[in-house]
Amino acid sequence: MKDPSGSAPPDVADFVCRETWLLDRHRYDDWENLWDDDGAYWVPLAGIDEDPDYKMSIIYDNRGRIRRRVAQLGTGHRHAQIPRSRLARTIGGLQRFESADGLVNVGGAFVLVEQRSVRQTTWAGHYYYSLRPAGDSYLISRKIVDLVQKAEDLETLGFIL
Repeated sequence: MKDPSGSAPPDVADFVCRETWLLDRHRYDDWENLWDDDGAYWVPLAGIDEDPDYKMSIIYDNRGRIRRRVAQLGTGHRHAQIPRSRLARTIGGLQRFESADGLVNVGGAFVLVEQRSVRQTTWAGHYYYSLRPAGDSYLISRKIVDLVQKAEDLETLGFIL
């Protein structure tokens, strides 16, 4: 049932909080299990209204590439993550949008602090999800991470936004 205020119902908010909790703890195998078979993970370089098949992206992973990315992170041999970054993100302003094709569309803002050795980096932007209902939870069909600083030189992303 949609909240008349337009905010995301607790079950959607709980799902998004769980997803980010897994990412902050580098629990990538558990995170991968949140994805639907047709999943796409996109960090656009241009706007979110662009077509990622024709425009440059920072990351544009289909489900197979998500699986490979998780496998690489699981080896413990990614130079950019030795030692692993300490991560903490805050999400807020979750809004549920009209759904299409049975999907639940949710968007919100995030701030992520990455601590690596003596350097701290702040990442910020908006998350947009298309979620497929699956029992009493959801599967991620599409996740877009629209970074505020995408036009700047970016640090190496050795973790998942």
